[in-house]
Amino acid sequence: MAEHFLVRVISGEAQVEERELTGEWTKSEAGSGSFFLTQTDAPYLMRWQADPDRPFEVLHLYLGPTLVNRVARSLGLNPSRLSMRAISGVQDAFISGVLTGLTAEIQTTHSASSLFVNGLLESLTVHLLRHYAQTQPSPTSRPAQLPAWKLRRLRTHSQNKTVAARQTAEKKTVGHLS
Repeated sequence: MAEHFLVRVISGEAQVEERELTGEWTKSEAGSGSFFLTQTDAPYLMRWQADPDRPFEVLHLYLGPTLVNRVARSLGLNPSRLSMRAISGVQDAFISGVLTGLTAEIQTTHSASSLFVNGLLESLTVHLLRHYAQTQPSPTSRPAQLPAWKLRRLRTHSQNKTVAARQTAEKKTVGHLS
């Protein structure tokens, strides 16, 4: 399942262009407080041209499938039938407030509270599912995807098992064991 990618403009202004790998570029204006929401299994490109007289600062937030699925189930939704609508350069007061709070908590001088941060992320995910999700008519089949580090770990484990099995077979052959 593709991660949900949310970008919020903290300060500055820019012209933003987006497209899927082979698609056409689409333009939008982005200013302080606007956000972009993307969920795609295909490569996705985003570029921007910021106003050189004003600093352009953004927050990138990835909402993993575990969080989104858990929140969806808590709302009585079937996660396999949900997808997020693509949103570009939109203002949403609730999202702005939550992400302002999240940014302040992460940048604070004291240690950030994981309980507070997780509460904000869960609240944000509830809001996104209620306002920006769409339900598919039937469960969408999603290819099984493991992170690269898990695939490497499985491959190494399998290779080690194969070597050990060959060594055992060779010992049986040498020792004339059945």
